[in-house]
Amino acid sequence: MMWIVTGVLLLLSSGISLANWTCFVRWLQGRGNSSSVPLVGGILGALGCWLAPDGALREFWWVPLVVDISCAPGLVFTLGHLLFRRAR
Repeated sequence: MMWIVTGVLLLLSSGISLANWTCFVRWLQGRGNSSSVPLVGGILGALGCWLAPDGALREFWWVPLVVDISCAPGLVFTLGHLLFRRAR
């Protein structure tokens, strides 16, 4: 049963993370604005890894938070942008 929960959470996380990356790439290309879903993909993925019955997968709970552009990378980018803007 827990493998099903883990699979669903990781599948949802993958879809949301892919959509967030698509938004980011479109923004880099200058092809219009689109909205990402901040933190949700990474948190669902981390939860899916943490709930996995296999201890080996549980050790990698942090990977979805790093892979999803709207989680750790997005927060670091935003913080850097705000600090740069304030320094100007």
